[in-house]
Amino acid sequence: MHRFVWDLRYPPPAVLNFQYPISGQPGNTPREPRGPWVVPGTYTVRLTVNGRAYTQPLTVRMDPRVKTPAATLARQFALSKGVFDDIARTRVALDEVRALRASLRATRARATADVAANVDSLDRAASALEGAAGGFGGGAAASTGVPSLAGTIGQLAQLYGALQEADVAPTSQLVAAAQAAQRSVPEVIGRWTTMRTRDVPALNTRLRAANLPELTVSR
Repeated sequence: MHRFVWDLRYPPPAVLNFQYPISGQPGNTPREPRGPWVVPGTYTVRLTVNGRAYTQPLTVRMDPRVKTPAATLARQFALSKGVFDDIARTRVALDEVRALRASLRATRARATADVAANVDSLDRAASALEGAAGGFGGGAAASTGVPSLAGTIGQLAQLYGALQEADVAPTSQLVAAAQAAQRSVPEVIGRWTTMRTRDVPALNTRLRAANLPELTVSR
């Protein structure tokens, strides 16, 4: 007989840094932050073997010592999951920007002076959009006040940790802070979309004229 253990959480968020709690024990402590807790309810376990699927219902019940209403837990989960999803979206864009910057560095080494100036200009813009990693969850705040991808992930990660800290209703201040941080996500991803669809093709035109390989951006 095989035993599978579910920790009642979603997969870990796509933050830039993880760490172990001070009470951690080697080989027996998961890294933080972990995925959001699932809400109590009925789930279906699916096992596929040799092309055949087996399903079994599973009921998750709340710890009877916790008196938080189910509706409150559902609201807490919805906000946590929204922040969790925004971290994932922003991380995809950040990884693409980092891949672009690696390509720019390789191109810079082969470029003539005039083309190199264009490469450097795009790399500076990409660097500002990337931002600096740091701290728990990753992403130092931008000193210019303009959101960056890494900074947005870091801010969301801190708020996500606060939302998942206890089985209680988030404070109004925490809800407002999370919603404000989430509003940065379309902005930073939009800046990356503009760079990918406008600035990269413009530089590729210069690279073709100089008989240099074009930049490719993964999607």
